[in-house]
Amino acid sequence: MTSRTNLMHSLPVVAKALGRKYGLSVEVGGTQAFTDGDTIHLPSLPPDDREAAALAYGFLDHEAGHVRLTKFEVLSQAKSPLHKVLFNIFEDIRVEKEMGQIFPGCRINLESLIRKLVADHFFDEPTSKGSPAAILQAFLLYELRVQVLHQNALIPLSQASEDLLRQLTSGELIQRLLKVMNKVDALTSSKESMALAEEVLRLLKQEMEGPASSGGDRRECGNPQDLKQGDGGQENRGPENHPPSAVQRNPQHFPAPQSSTHSESQRVESKLGEERGTAGYSQSEESQPSIDTESAQPAVESPGSKRTDRRRYKAPRDKALRKMLQASESELTRDFGEMLAERLAREGEQACKDGFRMAVAIRPPAAVASQIGQEVSQQTRALRVRLDGLIQASRLDRSRLASTGIRINTGELYRLALSDPQVFSRLRKRNAINTAVQILLDKSDSMRHRLEIARKAALAVACALQYINGTAVACAAFPVVGVGNAVGILPLTRFDERVAVTASRYESFDAQGGTPLAEALWWCASEILGRREERKIILVVTDGQPDDSGSPREIVQRCLHSGIEMIGLGIEVQAVKALFPDWCVIQDMEQLAPVMFKVLERKLTHSIAESA
Repeated sequence: MTSRTNLMHSLPVVAKALGRKYGLSVEVGGTQAFTDGDTIHLPSLPPDDREAAALAYGFLDHEAGHVRLTKFEVLSQAKSPLHKVLFNIFEDIRVEKEMGQIFPGCRINLESLIRKLVADHFFDEPTSKGSPAAILQAFLLYELRVQVLHQNALIPLSQASEDLLRQLTSGELIQRLLKVMNKVDALTSSKESMALAEEVLRLLKQEMEGPASSGGDRRECGNPQDLKQGDGGQENRGPENHPPSAVQRNPQHFPAPQSSTHSESQRVESKLGEERGTAGYSQSEESQPSIDTESAQPAVESPGSKRTDRRRYKAPRDKALRKMLQASESELTRDFGEMLAERLAREGEQACKDGFRMAVAIRPPAAVASQIGQEVSQQTRALRVRLDGLIQASRLDRSRLASTGIRINTGELYRLALSDPQVFSRLRKRNAINTAVQILLDKSDSMRHRLEIARKAALAVACALQYINGTAVACAAFPVVGVGNAVGILPLTRFDERVAVTASRYESFDAQGGTPLAEALWWCASEILGRREERKIILVVTDGQPDDSGSPREIVQRCLHSGIEMIGLGIEVQAVKALFPDWCVIQDMEQLAPVMFKVLERKLTHSIAESA
């Protein structure tokens, strides 16, 4: 059996299984990828496309961390677009690191995804044409993913963004940023991520508002070649161009070298001397005290003075810092989750164009107390009595002989003369039914004149089955309008709900729309394959006239190959026999109990026989 026939490894089924593992709700369908804080939504993607699956699982792992660990209300404390971006970067790193510790497979998925995305040029490579805020954002994003999450495929992007940032800011600012970044590994909450983002903002403001550098640890930027040699740039990373380790990057271990600063000061002095020489000045003339009568007045700085030169270097740096702090959302790049969501949306749109769609569940109306109609109650009792009698009879075998017991079979006493002690009669009790049943109700426009019978039949079967021990029942109706005009499905009774409590939902809709049966069956399969019951049955109540007959046949075959039994219940028409291997037809509610009993008799008794 290939993976293309078995649904167990298809993307929708695996995605929902991951959601259950993380304790979250996952919906697959439509063309958008997003989370509303409670549920993660994935678009309809080709079920057997490995590249699409890698994107979907990566997005799921990333967003699952936020749903589980992020306090979204903290985001309202962001005071500027840059503040929000910094928080998102720190919070992304924190939750991915913690998710990797809780679920090691999550870390492996994300590392694999990052390698693939880098190879596909998914990440924006920083350039000198980018805004200063975007360069800072790229440096923090790539450097932290390398140093904290060990996603080494991002090393080239981390190096490139750092080199660009060094052209915009001082070497001291880089060292102070690295010192702040060392704290990310110890973050434990969203509140701490926000506080660390504020610390970076204060650092940038202090750098811009501080006085011009006068030497020492603060080094001016201007010559990229000098920076690479003196500030630990790319040429200082060793012959193999590998970045220093996290310990080596820690400024506490490697303070700024004084010799490099001194040599840089000499270069500045040499440059100033050349400028003075061209202006007709000499070193000796400059050192002589002035005897001009106007010497008591404040001295005017010459264009070639060291202070003026430093200010000339500081002016563009302050301009870059100001642009960082005042950056608008358009000057910043999207965060990792947003980029993944956009890529998935494109994949989902392409999948829809290629003909694959999957229904997405909508939130059902609140269940209100209501009385099940008399006609439904009568058919429920009739079917229940028949099924109960069938189950009780099939659970007990004929008596068998045993060597111990409390009831002697007098017809077998002769065995004692043959030294055979098996003269006791004993009844063997078989295991209970262990079956999950998903009922799918077609409420398309073609069912308009049959919908009343269909909804009563679905409700009656659900009620009758739920009374059988070992049977779990759910019911849903289609089509409805889903998120983003996607094909939607309306859950009427979920597996963890009682049918009697949700009976009011069966009266909450009218017939409308087409018959996207394949999309609805994909949803049913992804739901029921996550159940623990050994036996799984999908019962479709329909007129058997889908929009596309080819796709429903394909998904029916895949369900059968995956161990799901398919039953079609036709309402007044026999078209269901062309779609389902097991089928039956009713003309009115009076026929429901005997007809459904005949179909379920084979299914349920076979289930008991297999468990014996």
